[in-house]
Amino acid sequence: MHFLNRLIILTGATALLMAFVGALLLFGSENTVNQTPLAVKDVQPPALIAGEGGELLVSGHGFNGQTRAALFFDTGNRRAVVGKLKSISRVSGLTSRGSLVYMASAHSGLQILDLSRPESPRILGTEKESFEAAWDIVLAGSHALVADVRKGLVIIDVSFPERPRKVGQLYDSRRKSWGVSLLSENVALLAQGLDGVAVIDISEPEQPREIARIDSRGFSWNAKAEGDLVYLCDGQGGLYIYDLSVPTAPRPMGHFDTFGHVRDLALLDNMVFLADGREGLTVVDVADPMRPAFIAAGVKFGNLTRIMAFDGRIYTAGSNRGLLELDADDPTQLRTIGQMAVPGAVRAMTAVKDHIVIADGIYGIQIVRRDMLRPIQAACTVPARGRAYAMAEKDGVMAIAEKEEGVRFFSKKGVDEIQFFDKKGNAFLLRDLAVHEDVFWVAGGPQGLLSFRLKRPDLLTLTHRLVVPREINQVRLYHDGHRALLGAGGGGVLVVDTSDPVDPEIKHRLLGYGQVMDLEVREKQAWVIERAGRLLQFDLGDPDQPRVISSLALPGPINQVRVVGDMLFVTRVDQGMHLVDIDRSGALSLRRSLLPQEKVRLLWAGEDYLLVQVSDPDLPAGAEVLILFQRSKKNELHEVARVPAPGIILSAAEGGGILYLADYNGSLWGVQKSGLPQLSFRNVLKTSQTFSSLITIGEKLWGRTIQGIDSIDISDPLAPRPQAVALDSYQDTVAMSWRENHLFIVDAFSGIHIYRKNEQGPPDSVASLGLKNDIRSWDMDGHLGYALSLNGKLRVIDTADPAHPQLLTTLDMGGSHQSLAVRDGFALVASGADGIQVWDVSDLDRAHIAGEIALSWPESEFIKAHGVSWDDDLAVIAVGPGGVLILDMSDPPNPRIVGRFNGTGYALDVWMHEGVAYVTTPRQGLLVLDLKNPSQPVLMGKLENRGQVRDLMFEPPYVWMALDSSGVIAVPMPIEATQVVAESEERLRVVLPDPPLPGSYILNIFSPQENQVYSGGIDYFPPR
Repeated sequence: MHFLNRLIILTGATALLMAFVGALLLFGSENTVNQTPLAVKDVQPPALIAGEGGELLVSGHGFNGQTRAALFFDTGNRRAVVGKLKSISRVSGLTSRGSLVYMASAHSGLQILDLSRPESPRILGTEKESFEAAWDIVLAGSHALVADVRKGLVIIDVSFPERPRKVGQLYDSRRKSWGVSLLSENVALLAQGLDGVAVIDISEPEQPREIARIDSRGFSWNAKAEGDLVYLCDGQGGLYIYDLSVPTAPRPMGHFDTFGHVRDLALLDNMVFLADGREGLTVVDVADPMRPAFIAAGVKFGNLTRIMAFDGRIYTAGSNRGLLELDADDPTQLRTIGQMAVPGAVRAMTAVKDHIVIADGIYGIQIVRRDMLRPIQAACTVPARGRAYAMAEKDGVMAIAEKEEGVRFFSKKGVDEIQFFDKKGNAFLLRDLAVHEDVFWVAGGPQGLLSFRLKRPDLLTLTHRLVVPREINQVRLYHDGHRALLGAGGGGVLVVDTSDPVDPEIKHRLLGYGQVMDLEVREKQAWVIERAGRLLQFDLGDPDQPRVISSLALPGPINQVRVVGDMLFVTRVDQGMHLVDIDRSGALSLRRSLLPQEKVRLLWAGEDYLLVQVSDPDLPAGAEVLILFQRSKKNELHEVARVPAPGIILSAAEGGGILYLADYNGSLWGVQKSGLPQLSFRNVLKTSQTFSSLITIGEKLWGRTIQGIDSIDISDPLAPRPQAVALDSYQDTVAMSWRENHLFIVDAFSGIHIYRKNEQGPPDSVASLGLKNDIRSWDMDGHLGYALSLNGKLRVIDTADPAHPQLLTTLDMGGSHQSLAVRDGFALVASGADGIQVWDVSDLDRAHIAGEIALSWPESEFIKAHGVSWDDDLAVIAVGPGGVLILDMSDPPNPRIVGRFNGTGYALDVWMHEGVAYVTTPRQGLLVLDLKNPSQPVLMGKLENRGQVRDLMFEPPYVWMALDSSGVIAVPMPIEATQVVAESEERLRVVLPDPPLPGSYILNIFSPQENQVYSGGIDYFPPR
């Protein structure tokens, strides 16, 4: 109060000065600024030999007695970056000529960059007014052709780089433009997404005109020409080749279908290198353009969207993975030459002499020396098969959970002695379900066709995953369960031999059926509908070679088909339903259409009945109606009942004389079939799951939910009982932890899986507990496990007997929660926008909030508590744009904020180890904070990686990092200098201990006052 009273009576400039000083005192934990800015000019010597002394001389300015130094392993090969140009615009197109780089960006239009001095790039000229969303660029003589998403093709005269000016434009408001390239000096190719590729005459730049168009079957992102041939990147449509020897008459040549989404391509020696999205790099031989042939695939590097060939090498880039340089001398065995981590998604790249220029959308433009690119080194690298999300290790047994590949187990004898010995589960999506005997066949979307077997009543075990070129949305069994028809969307229909669940085999592929929406199979007949409105009937007499025997064009678009007797029922996507007759010869004919004003969903088809749900598009959800139709002996259809639906019904199945309906809210309704045609429903079960499909097998209903597969016991038809079924498959593993000799794997969707350590091999599965409510965080306090869900439910599990885990209670904490840590009966919870809560869980019957901290800062309304780390009396909370908070937890019911660091950009999660906090961010890598003085955290530096850090494991002197894009790596932990002496303000002497691993390092110079890091490179060589 004394300080504030003094402040009130002061006026003018004195008051302003005192207010500034007061702010510094009140917010001492915030970043402050030295009077002489800290800067590093040079580090000598640039290399050291381990064991021969580690003394360095650093020149610069701003050094004083509090200046510190630390050695960071160059995890991202960032020393290859020799120049940068920070840009607030998102550059998405680059091309070059000589030392000039031409940039297309959504916010700044066209910019021309002088790169004659790579370390100091500068902008020469800008043309912004002619653009709304410039996306791609190519040079044609003295002109730049720019594809603008909203303005089409814009032609700019760049004869004078300092003064670029618009000279022409070809604009069509109906189409968006994504890519531009040259066929010849006077002909350009403009890729326009769903509208294909426009062939444009640019012989008169002031008046460009379209002279031909190439239709798209997918989404045209880009097209590149070599001679008279054009190679089209068509998204999920793959690669298309066209002959444009006559530009006004494009002639289709060959087509190559890929597994992913083609966004870009590079041409090199009769080969096409495709950036195929998450499926990685695919190499195709196009020596015969009519018959492109597969050469190789499998170089996965995040979501590949950009690729180029330069000087006999291939450069490719993926989202949040960085830059990859490949030797293409042997395209069947692509070899990594160099790699570099990039904070954001690489949107464009080009080559300028000995440099690669990339635009990453975060830092802007980065100039990379090609000769400094090299494979990124680490003490150990466990290559990614999926996206690594969690890991745990105990007594030489290491488990790594990957987003697409389940959990892999390794034998670990040392930091560099890792040997794979087993794998459990796979991740998958559930699109459709079919069952034969004890085998469950799942249409897994992009994961293909999956087969499961019931290992225990509460556990389904994955037996095989069949990868196919397209997403699998429907599966139907026939031929006594030995064959399956798969609906693959735009990839047509696949015939699969399912006689061996461990080794299913694709027997035939039926193409040319548009976008497959649904299938129906009965005995030796099948019906397929495509979205545009075509209905096809197949003869399945030869199970491996189905043949079309009839087809019918219906008013479309259509999306469901069911069969009752000799009638087919086909629903429209928008409104109405078609009735189709099947005569004895197999011919199809449209009898009539029903319910033209209502949206129809087919729920159940019996021998003589059809149940549909209809809704009026003009009425809100919840006003649905159920209609029961009955088929007469003369094959006529009559409406016999119409009642309000008890909820939004998603699926139906019959069993035990009851017709069961599952609604959106998890209720199961039943009506006795003997009571039909009356529809009198009874609520027989309330579950926590939403069943989007139901199948009856014996005395059980099996259902597909968003989280997995569950069963319902209907041995007593009017009193069904749910039975949770865990999948030995991990879609989103959020945590893994060891307790004594048991490993706990916690999956957001499939629940908790417990394994027992096996001295002779991989751990053995002993129990599973299905908790399918989007688990976000897990921690253990003694033998009690705590699983926190996004919806605020905290489930407490007793694991005293790991073979029989028991759910003790479910606490409703309210709100939306992100993460927790539990110590000695207290749970510290990061509660998103609700701030930070401390729950007393020492007595589960009386659990309550013991303390809380609200988050409120004027600089951002989006501050939310995300991640928690609690070690002894100190806790660190990641609070998004608010950085990190340091809490004093010596008295848990009364947590106190004692420090804050807000220079992280966006803090997602945090780990602590021996007074150091490691903070993961989406764009700045892994930040390292010294917490020796909790009230004044100090930024020591950052580890920039090839992906976002999802989990950390400390094994001094190494730290293991699970990266969501590049597997697991072990690198040396940051090493602080043993001695730092400021000999003057411009000269610093640094003495370093030997690092545990030779390689390339970054020397970080920092101070508590400035809280910024200034770096210099240094190489450590092995002892002589």
